[in-house]
Amino acid sequence: MGPSASDIRQAAAALDDTGRSAEALAVLLTGARDLAPSDPSGSVRLMVEAASVALFVSGPQRALDVARDAVASVDEVDPAVAVLAWTRLGDACMWVGAPSDARAAWARATAIPA
Repeated sequence: MGPSASDIRQAAAALDDTGRSAEALAVLLTGARDLAPSDPSGSVRLMVEAASVALFVSGPQRALDVARDAVASVDEVDPAVAVLAWTRLGDACMWVGAPSDARAAWARATAIPA
């Protein structure tokens, strides 16, 4: 069995802390892809975190793309993780200047039963 979501998150944080944010983003996205079959919630959490890193590495459009990928994978995840994904999508919509899309994503997050 490979590394856990926590292990991947820690490895990415260590890279980010040393100024290697692009590598941290790659670790998060690769880890999310690798975890998807066995740990969908962990995978989505990594994508949510990757969206934040992507904002600083590649800009708001890349962050939006990553957040959309996270939301596309929420069907099989814990409801709390789905809330995180929809919330991050709302944030990313604001980062690209799409406030109506942000409000819709945040509304979707608040509608998820906890």
